[in-house]
Amino acid sequence: MARRTLLLLAGVTLLSATPMSLAANDEKTTLAGLIGVRVVVEEPDNEPEGLSQSILRSDVESRLKSAGIRILTESEWQAAPGRPSLKLDVTVKAATKGTRLFLVELEIEQDVRLVRDASHSGPATTWSATPRLGVVPAAGVAPVVQAVREAVDEFIAAWRGASRRR
Repeated sequence: MARRTLLLLAGVTLLSATPMSLAANDEKTTLAGLIGVRVVVEEPDNEPEGLSQSILRSDVESRLKSAGIRILTESEWQAAPGRPSLKLDVTVKAATKGTRLFLVELEIEQDVRLVRDASHSGPATTWSATPRLGVVPAAGVAPVVQAVREAVDEFIAAWRGASRRR
């Protein structure tokens, strides 16, 4: 049963993925020149104890600051080219008795313009980390926090790679 639930969650994740797809080099190019990011943390579904929106935001922002990535205030973000947001979405669902499934998704969303009509612009995902999917004991959140940290570290590595090219 747990395996079937895990496969179902994985399938739903793949089907709900952003339809826009960029090659790895293009994704890194979209990170070049970022002056910083606004951090957006969605409220975790079925928020387990010890895994609140504020705890996740604090952890993400701390990792970014330690890597030298600026956290933009609302006014800085509004004025920043492309208005880049680092968006974190953590989903936790009950699986079998005593276990939960989790999914961690992290992406950069920026304002973009259509090539064929530059008057049309709007937000789009321009970079995304590898989704992290797992099963944890109902009382444990450490693997979920670790998955968030791994996704953030993936972003930091991509950002550093894009920054070196400039």
